[in-house]
Amino acid sequence: MKQPEPIIIVNAAKSDPEAVYSPTESSYINLFDDKKIRHDFISKLIVTLGIMCLFIFVEEVNTYVRNNTTIFWVAFGLTFFCLIALICFGNLRRKFPLNYIFLGIFTICEGILLGTVSAFYDI
Repeated sequence: MKQPEPIIIVNAAKSDPEAVYSPTESSYINLFDDKKIRHDFISKLIVTLGIMCLFIFVEEVNTYVRNNTTIFWVAFGLTFFCLIALICFGNLRRKFPLNYIFLGIFTICEGILLGTVSAFYDI
């Protein structure tokens, strides 16, 4: 089975910020033109927003987070761990089960991190 040619990311300052160069098409393409990529991105935003709403609107969770900052620090550490792992290890973000696992952990930790921060602010 023939391997697809990789998409080479280039400096997109010349054109669209989301554009990348595809050697197979010999032109710039926009990855956000793909409907599935847009839907996946929106679903991650909805998960993050849902977790944040839990921390903001559920009074028991809000009070617990204000009294215990351990949740913030654990989410903070796991967020950076996932970022460093995904950035430094290129194979990790290209292998099927691991990329979804790390992206899921990152999305949940980011939601918890933003939720704990937003719990300290009154609406």
